[in-house]
Amino acid sequence: MARPLRIEYHGAWYHFTSRGNERNSIFKDDTDREKFLVILKDSLEKYLVQLHGYVLMENHFHLILHTPAGNLNRFEGKQGQRLFIFIKMVAVPII
Repeated sequence: MARPLRIEYHGAWYHFTSRGNERNSIFKDDTDREKFLVILKDSLEKYLVQLHGYVLMENHFHLILHTPAGNLNRFEGKQGQRLFIFIKMVAVPII
């Protein structure tokens, strides 16, 4: 089922979450988490999105984001591309 259309506007707050395919792990260890945070930091700075909280779990993550410029889709698109490549590299199936 597709997610509902996201409404964007200046100054919006979002709870952003993503999970590994079939609930597979996306982080093997703290090194993976550190790499993820570097990618996240770069995207936050590039798109001027503010991070107010995060949780990194073994198979998913949560972000609390504020978008003064109302540009979450641009942030998510580029961030998502980089994270997809990262997650595909580190994904560990749960057996």
